[in-house]
Amino acid sequence: GEVSDVLVVARLGAHEERTPSVNNDLHPIWSNDNRFRFRVGPAQAAALQLEVMDHTALRNLSLGTLSVPVNALVPGEWQRLRYPLKDGAGGELELDVRWEPEVLRH
Repeated sequence: GEVSDVLVVARLGAHEERTPSVNNDLHPIWSNDNRFRFRVGPAQAAALQLEVMDHTALRNLSLGTLSVPVNALVPGEWQRLRYPLKDGAGGELELDVRWEPEVLRH
């Protein structure tokens, strides 16, 4: 079958991060350089946008997307999520995510 060089783009608001590319693997696992920290504005409106990309020499081809609403996360706890990718031809993405709300000081 077709083998891809795959990376994940993570976005929250205007902040964007990318994992390294995993080459020639139909079931890639990103085990390093995969922890990102985002500053979250109002949680009601915020969502972590993830896009799995096939990175080729000429262009990046989307293999599917996932949107994780911040207000659906349990504050202060690591959660392992696994969801099918939208527009992803059957692919899934599993991730560990933690939301730490900032304590407001008066």
